[in-house]
Amino acid sequence: MFLEKKRHAHYYDLCDADLHIVKFGHTVFDVAKVAPMRIQGFFSIHFILSGNCSFCGQTLSRGAIFIAAPHVPYVFSVSEDYEHFYICFTGHHAKKIFNLFNIPTDGLSYFQLPSEEDYIFANKTLSAAFETNSEKCSLGALLTVLSMLKAPSANVALSHAEKAENFIQDNYDQNISMEDIANFLYISEKHLCRIFKQRYSIPPRHYLLSLRMNKARELILDTDMLIKEIAESVGYISPFTFSEAFSNFFGYPPSELRRKD
Repeated sequence: MFLEKKRHAHYYDLCDADLHIVKFGHTVFDVAKVAPMRIQGFFSIHFILSGNCSFCGQTLSRGAIFIAAPHVPYVFSVSEDYEHFYICFTGHHAKKIFNLFNIPTDGLSYFQLPSEEDYIFANKTLSAAFETNSEKCSLGALLTVLSMLKAPSANVALSHAEKAENFIQDNYDQNISMEDIANFLYISEKHLCRIFKQRYSIPPRHYLLSLRMNKARELILDTDMLIKEIAESVGYISPFTFSEAFSNFFGYPPSELRRKD
């Protein structure tokens, strides 16, 4: 038998499409084994209680947590006397919650709880939730543990900032808002502004405005397009709103620039 000893896992029927615990389990491996490759349609988070686990080329031990995103194949091997809790979950808001905690949502990741006190607290939280056999308690335990993880925030923030920049570059000619960009990344507008400014030294709103205004200036100088057409080509529905934005940005209206040229 691959699993020498296994406490029965709890399975929950779907009650909330936004965030749903599929399964919450506790497993003990008495002997060292390699788990078969897994590809699942939901997120899974594993909290190591004892023993060692090899995951993503790293040796993880007591107090470590590893996570697999949906539809991403993964394999892990364990030492003898290995034990962990695991929670499998899905839902419309799963990615959004991960992004709020700066946790990658499209692959495999692992973390180490910062201290022994954190390990003890996480263990007690998960153990208590497991004993209740309640999805509500399990969900609370999941969110508690996620909030304790110390993700590689600089790399994740950089990734989000670059994705935001690419989204703006690809869609500046549309009537997009900061809310659209944040929703695209499954993060809050506040978090979007913070990571973007950290990466590019200006807020995303100013970046979008600067891109639009400079593109519009090029079109005014290099083409015979009407001001209305230029406004639409840089994402403004109203030519009056565009002219006002252009004047505030450069200090003169677009019509004056064309006359100067």
